Amino acid sequence: MENPGKLFLAASAIAILCGCEKVIDLPVADSTPRLVVEGNVFDGPGPFTVHLTRSASFYNSDPPPSVQGAHVRISDSAGNSEDLSEGANGVYTSSSIVGVPGRTYSLEVESEGKTYTASNTMPEPDPIDSMTYEYLDSTDYAFLSAQDFGDFITMYHTDQAGIADFYQVRLYKNGALDKPNITKNTYSDQFFDGLQNKELLLAHPFHAGDTVTVELWSIDHVAYDFYTTLNSVSDNNGGGPFSGVPENPITNISNGAYGFFGASAVTRSTVVIQ
Repeated sequence: MENPGKLFLAASAIAILCGCEKVIDLPVADSTPRLVVEGNVFDGPGPFTVHLTRSASFYNSDPPPSVQGAHVRISDSAGNSEDLSEGANGVYTSSSIVGVPGRTYSLEVESEGKTYTASNTMPEPDPIDSMTYEYLDSTDYAFLSAQDFGDFITMYHTDQAGIADFYQVRLYKNGALDKPNITKNTYSDQFFDGLQNKELLLAHPFHAGDTVTVELWSIDHVAYDFYTTLNSVSDNNGGGPFSGVPENPITNISNGAYGFFGASAVTRSTVVIQ
């Protein structure tokens, strides 16, 4: 199926070249709203949250509508389970479930007469060995523009040998997730299995006085596939990653829902830029 955006650009170009004043608009049909699930269990005691919304029209830039009145349960492979408490804006929160590496966590959502399920296995955490930072500008990397000049973090961590490992890195500036709309750094150990990996985080410059916290998420292959396709769709889909058309990221949620439920082991390290 041809990409509707490309068809629109091609049609517009033909109209301009022909000197035609008629505007050619190839409409993108809205899709039926679907449940969107965003939730993670991390290693440790929690609490953990599951956020439920509805997918929006491709052209709708408003915040997605939240889902109230759902029944949300998280259980693990050790026989523990908990019904989550509903809060504001479609956020459901746990109080007793604990994240333990090696366990599989399952989610069940009942909403408007339908049941949705998902599961994910939590990998072992991978400690951060150390972090450094250095000032970089266009003399170091030609693609850096003036607004991107600053100190960039390099993170070192040693991969577990003989295991297919997958990671995601998140940066926090003074306690807040830095540039949350920028593509997250998600990668596999394909080229450094069992070795120490040096990861230069070029997407996020920092400056003197900033407190920078790096989170290294250990995720499984299912989560890796979700995040890499989510990044691709978010970069190319003007209607948002869960707009329904022209494409959506893969999901581990059943029954036609969008989103992802994950189980991740997280390690953190903090440095203050001098």
